[in-house]
Amino acid sequence: KIRLMGEGRERDKAWCEASNCATIFGSLAALSHNRLAAAAFELAIEMNPRNVTAWGRLGDMYFREDMQEKAVWAFSNIYTQQIANANKMMASYYGEIGSRDIAAAMLKSANSFYDSIGVNRPLTEQEVKIVDLIETKQFENVEKIIDNLFTSKNFRQNGYL
Repeated sequence: KIRLMGEGRERDKAWCEASNCATIFGSLAALSHNRLAAAAFELAIEMNPRNVTAWGRLGDMYFREDMQEKAVWAFSNIYTQQIANANKMMASYYGEIGSRDIAAAMLKSANSFYDSIGVNRPLTEQEVKIVDLIETKQFENVEKIIDNLFTSKNFRQNGYL
C-alpha cells in the first residue's frame, strides 16, 4: 500500500509506522531468536533508515551473534544515516536556491549511503510478506502472534528454530 502512495508526508509517515512495527517485532523476537530479530531490524532500517532504535538494536543482535565488525558497522551507521538524511534535506534546499552543483553532490552522498544499506532497492518477496503480516496483524496481540510463529511447523522447517 505504501509503495502505491504518492510522494509526500503521508507516505513518509506510513513508512515510519511500518518501520516502528518491524522494530517492535524485532524487540520481541530478540527475547529468544537473535537471527529473526536482526532480520526484523534490518527490514525496519530499509523502510526508514532514520530509525535509530532499529540501528542500535541491530548492533546489539550482531554482538550477540559474535559478529563484532557488523555490530560496529550498525552502531556507526546511527550517525552516518543522520548525516545522509541531513545531506538529502540540504540538497533539496540548495536545489531550491539554485546551487545545483552543491545540491547534486549532497544528494549523491546521501544516495551512496542509502545504496550501501540496500534502501534504494525494491523489497524482496519475503520482506513484502513480512510487511504484509505486520500490516494485517498490527492491531492484534503481537506477543501471541510471535509465540505462534515460533511454534509453527513452517517456522521450524525453514530453520528458524
